[in-house]
Amino acid sequence: MTGLKPCPFCGCEMVLRPTLMCDNKTIRFIPTPKASENHGGLYQQHKRGCALDYASFIGYPTTKKGARAKWNRRAESEEEE
Repeated sequence: MTGLKPCPFCGCEMVLRPTLMCDNKTIRFIPTPKASENHGGLYQQHKRGCALDYASFIGYPTTKKGARAKWNRRAESEEEE
């Protein structure tokens, strides 16, 4: 269990991908779709037509905990209130 909620648009399972920034020191964690068993790599694309295919993860947290909290945050709908 990664502790990440699925993509809110396409429902794919997510993992945190460590990414080295251009200063060659800072590592940021970016939520990325997890590859299924029949894919060779660690990461895959969102399901076709997903709104997050071209979106950016604003803020780029430098800790897994921060990235997890930011990704798992969801807007509350009027029905939940």
